[in-house]
Amino acid sequence: MGKEGLSPSAFAYEKMYHALSQHGDITPTMWDSICAISSFRRFPKGELLQEEGRGCRHIYFIVKGICSCFLQQEDRESVLAFAKEGEFCTSCHSLFSKNSSFLNIKTLEPTEVICIPATGHETLCREYPEIACLFYKLLELHVCKLEEMICRMRCFDAMERVTHFMQTDNQKELIKRIPQYYIASYLNMAPETFSKILKSFLSMRSE
Repeated sequence: MGKEGLSPSAFAYEKMYHALSQHGDITPTMWDSICAISSFRRFPKGELLQEEGRGCRHIYFIVKGICSCFLQQEDRESVLAFAKEGEFCTSCHSLFSKNSSFLNIKTLEPTEVICIPATGHETLCREYPEIACLFYKLLELHVCKLEEMICRMRCFDAMERVTHFMQTDNQKELIKRIPQYYIASYLNMAPETFSKILKSFLSMRSE
């Protein structure tokens, strides 16, 4: 059972309702429609939720766990973003363009999600303009975050990128949960470089 005696599925939907309601009102009819097309699922660590070369099938709401969004370059994963509890995750390019995804999305921990089918999302947005506005606001946040990250990667040096990462509360907790080479990839540096800079940063903070 989940929080306050709720089943895992009911707890998951409660969390998604809370996340969506931060961006607008949700009527009972709207919520019933969202619940009707979606499903609660569990995935083991290392599961591919989205594979490059395939069309987007779902929008995922992360109830528990962490996912990485990455490009596969030969034998190397280039991490572009992480998604964790309380966040939505999908291949936006594929979802909106209807083309194949550039991205892979993989679970880095055993992960619980609510899956919203891409086709169902389109139907909801046509039937309920309010739901379209909710998802538009989520997309706004995603685009702003992406633009900020691009600027940091282009303009910040390695030490500045690590410092910013470690000073962002919703990011630095990842250090405790996933291997550091994923974070190094996200910050566009070699694992050895990240480890060296992180030690220097932590040493300066402890003085």
